[in-house]
Amino acid sequence: MLSREGKPKVTAIKEANDLTTLNITPLFGKLEEHQQELLALEKHEKKIKKEKHTEKDKVK
Repeated sequence: MLSREGKPKVTAIKEANDLTTLNITPLFGKLEEHQQELLALEKHEKKIKKEKHTEKDKVK
């Protein structure tokens, strides 16, 4: 089952493509690309959160 974060991407793919003619390989490629973007975003958000936490520790 696809995660909640992936559902908007699936909807966008459905709306942008005729799924009766879209090959499974490009579909999985699009989903994989989206997953990689989510992972990169999560990594970036964790880095920002860590930097903010470090700054708070320096102020104390």
